[in-house]
Amino acid sequence: MQSKFFSDKKISLALLSVFILFAFYCAIKATKSLFLPVEQDDYRDMSIAENMLHGLYLQDSTYQHEMLWYNPFLPALDAFLARITGLPLNMIVTHAGKF
Repeated sequence: MQSKFFSDKKISLALLSVFILFAFYCAIKATKSLFLPVEQDDYRDMSIAENMLHGLYLQDSTYQHEMLWYNPFLPALDAFLARITGLPLNMIVTHAGKF
């Protein structure tokens, strides 16, 4: 009984891996020729990430002397990816933002 459970679990993980890889392939194919974000929110996240790269972690990128209003997780992730890969921030936001 227990071996059937592990067999089903392995099949489920294999199918999940195939579907995730297919989703990544489709997203990469769809954004391959883009170099700037399409959505307005992506530009906001890109400006927050740019501030984070310059050490201004909780400052609003639009209003001077104001605190950050939006959730900083995605811009922090974009800034981290830009820092470790060395790619320009606009390419990170354009391609990784769709994942």
